[in-house]
Amino acid sequence: MPAQVFELYRQRFGIETSYRQMNQVRARTSTRNPAIRLLLVGLAFVIFNLYITLRQSLSSALKLPLKSPKRFWLSLRRLALMLARAIERIWNIEEVLQLQPCVTLS
Repeated sequence: MPAQVFELYRQRFGIETSYRQMNQVRARTSTRNPAIRLLLVGLAFVIFNLYITLRQSLSSALKLPLKSPKRFWLSLRRLALMLARAIERIWNIEEVLQLQPCVTLS
């Protein structure tokens, strides 16, 4: 029985991890409009996939082995902050991103 639970969780680990990380960059809203909510989740997944792609590209370009996200200079949080600051400069907006305290699991 414990082996079956372990195997089931192992199969879902990637899904659970990607949702946890997606929620780090997902915009929060109080609207009940499902189209807007789906758009925000979709944008969060696009940002997350951009982060993974950039991280792999930078690691291979710099000929570095993929390190854990804690040691790699380009974190998901930093990428979200850079994107928010770029949007603020382009559209002359006060503050796009208000970062919540990040909870990291060690």
